[in-house]
Amino acid sequence: MLKEEFIRETLQRYHAGNCSPEERQIIEDWYQERLNQSDWDFMPAEEPIIGAKIKNNIYRKLQLADPGTQSKGINHRWFLIAGAAAILVCAVTAAFYFKPLQSGDRLANKPELAKGLTKVQRHATLTLANGEILLLNGATGTQPLRQGDAEVKQTEKGRLSYHGLNDGKASPVYNTLTTPRGTTYELQLPDGTKIWLNAASSITYPTAFSGPSRTVSVTGEVYFEVMPNAAKPFLVKTAAATVEVLGTHFNVNAYQDEPAMKTTLLEGKVKVTQNQKSQVLAPGEQASVYPEGTITLLKDVNEAQVMGWKKGVFVLDKVDVYTLMRQVARWYDLEVIYKGKITAHYWGVVSQEIPPQQLFQMLESTGAAHFKLDGNKVIVSQ
Repeated sequence: MLKEEFIRETLQRYHAGNCSPEERQIIEDWYQERLNQSDWDFMPAEEPIIGAKIKNNIYRKLQLADPGTQSKGINHRWFLIAGAAAILVCAVTAAFYFKPLQSGDRLANKPELAKGLTKVQRHATLTLANGEILLLNGATGTQPLRQGDAEVKQTEKGRLSYHGLNDGKASPVYNTLTTPRGTTYELQLPDGTKIWLNAASSITYPTAFSGPSRTVSVTGEVYFEVMPNAAKPFLVKTAAATVEVLGTHFNVNAYQDEPAMKTTLLEGKVKVTQNQKSQVLAPGEQASVYPEGTITLLKDVNEAQVMGWKKGVFVLDKVDVYTLMRQVARWYDLEVIYKGKITAHYWGVVSQEIPPQQLFQMLESTGAAHFKLDGNKVIVSQ
């Protein structure tokens, strides 16, 4: 086991180009061992201390000398492990490693970033059949609520859970679960289907599935783990298309500000339908439905990037600044203003728990774009 002090000192020489070939090999072997001992779960408390040159060497070893070129040989697990060390690389292959900032550290030297806001705690809401809106603040100990033929309660983990009563005393009624910007929430339907809502999303659903199908409507981004029932298919309706499943795990991204509605299948089988057009997906595939009615298929989707939000991270795999900033705006409740055309792209994984000031400092450090944060507005320029 290498001592931390030796690693830190050698890393500094490695980054400066002053270490010996033997020391360089020690550092690269140490880094590879570190990756092999990690798993996909992101650890925001882990302190990344590895220099940019190691990242570039790793790219070369994986035949990724040009990060702008997607190779069929990319190991997405490796990408995530590297990302778990919070690496962010700009399109011109400049790289750096993120370290949690200490109080007052470095932001004082960036007044345009130091003026940023603190993330405000917001809560999901539940709209009942009678129009009443309840604040879901994670409090426990409240009495279960009767909605139609179902009992609904908030669990200890802040999850909303429905349980069918099967007493036939009431007809199904509809509830709507809504998340504001910066908040995610989990829901369990009476059939056992589990659902996760990303920020600025909603789902409308019956409190009991009494008809020939199980139909819900969503906006924003929602991940489903559907309880199998071949006799009663599960239908997800969005403004752009309908997704039909029997029992599967899939993600629907239907934000209105995205260029296309995207359905990504992780397990099982789904069919995406738009008017008279349809596309059947196999695991690892993604269907994109565009406003003009076109449906395109991506066969080798980066599932980790699609599902990063569920693990509380931004997963970036050659993500352009516009796509990234749409995600950032929804999470931090920001208004984004662009000055001119921005060509920056980013790679890496970053925790959503860091304040926006720190995120923009990380992005700006690549030199690919400039970010000026003022209140709830961020100005992006080349």
